[in-house]
Amino acid sequence: MTTAVQPAPGGTSEVRIPMWQPAAEVAEALGWSAAIFGYPGAGKTTFAAVKGSLVVDFEQGAEVLADRTDVMVWPRRDPNTGKIPAVKWEDFMQLDRQLRSGNHPFRVLCFDTITAAQRLTLDNVMRSSPTPSQPSQPEWGKSNDLLLDVVRHWSALAKTTGVNVIFNVHAQDVVDDNGNSVLIRMNLTPGVIKGVIETVSAIGYIAEGANGKRRLLLHNTNKVTAKFRQPRSGPQLDLEIDDPSLETILTHRENARAALKKARSK
Repeated sequence: MTTAVQPAPGGTSEVRIPMWQPAAEVAEALGWSAAIFGYPGAGKTTFAAVKGSLVVDFEQGAEVLADRTDVMVWPRRDPNTGKIPAVKWEDFMQLDRQLRSGNHPFRVLCFDTITAAQRLTLDNVMRSSPTPSQPSQPEWGKSNDLLLDVVRHWSALAKTTGVNVIFNVHAQDVVDDNGNSVLIRMNLTPGVIKGVIETVSAIGYIAEGANGKRRLLLHNTNKVTAKFRQPRSGPQLDLEIDDPSLETILTHRENARAALKKARSK
């Protein structure tokens, strides 16, 4: 089948429309999903905390946003104690169901960090384990599946709803036999790393640069795996950004789309 049928106005006839359209027009509707990894304190949370965002704080690290009233954080303080509650995976699942329904006002969702989220998925799995302190390979597999369901689903929702989704991840060194750092990778299980790389639109590594500024790398180096998808024509985003902010990247994407659309109309 090459066409889809839609009722015509008034319901008196049918209109057949193609089931495809130019890639440029499809791309205009896509939101953005990205995994941003770096060591603790590298600036991952502040990078993603733009106006109109929700930070899903798995690490209780919201103190870095203490000067912000235009960013929302989950979980909220307990109204009785005034303290931030410790959360379990099932608590996040309640939030996840509400967010998936589309009943939220946010333009950006930041999961901070999915390294901490993986600890929650493993805790969830191990509650029913006969060896709760020694996870087996199948139990690690179940933990991976719980986390990857969230990553894959929200990366898909970024494309279908236009919401922008950031998965913050801790970094870790991979060392050789002499203790030398040879790679810097996401601090997740290999199965989850593979799933994240396959799923998200972009991967960035954030760290302190040689000039003392934070630097975001959006391309591969000899030590990190990173990527950023952009068309070959039109405005190009620099793949090494000093003092990066998510707002800068989102603005670039909007401007690039507008420029390409204008060029097509000529």
